Amino acid sequence: MVAGCTPQRFHSALAVYNSGYNYSDTETVVFLRKDLDFDKAFNEVVFALNRNGFEIEEMQPQAGYIRSKWSSLGNEVYRVAHYYKVRAICNFNPDRTKLVINAEAQYKPSLFDSYRRGSDSIVPEILRKDINMVIGN
Repeated sequence: MVAGCTPQRFHSALAVYNSGYNYSDTETVVFLRKDLDFDKAFNEVVFALNRNGFEIEEMQPQAGYIRSKWSSLGNEVYRVAHYYKVRAICNFNPDRTKLVINAEAQYKPSLFDSYRRGSDSIVPEILRKDINMVIGN
C-alpha cells in the first residue's frame, strides 16, 4: 500500500460524526453459550486476543472489559499502510450473555501528518470468528 492512501477498513471518527454514520456499525457481537462460566469466557477472550497478535493493556474482569495495546503487527499481513495502528476492545454485557468487540484505529497519511482517529472494520470480524468457535452460542 502506498503512503497517503487511506485503508478501506479505516472509518474516520470525524467522517463518522459528520455523516451520521453509526460508529457501532464496526462493532460485532458474540452471543455466549448459556452453560459457559464467565471466568472461562473471559480467559478465552484474552487468549484469542494474544493469539491474534494483540498484547493486553488493560483488563477489568469485574466489569467484563478488555483492551489491547496499540498494534501494527498485522500491517504486512493485511497489506495496510505503515502508519496504521489498531487496538481491540472487548466488553461483556452486564448479564454476561454476549461479548461486544470493537477496534479503535489510528491512521496518518504520511510521516509528517498527525494520526487521525477512527475505527477498524476488519479486526472485530476476525476476532468474532475466532472467539465464536470457542465460547459462542
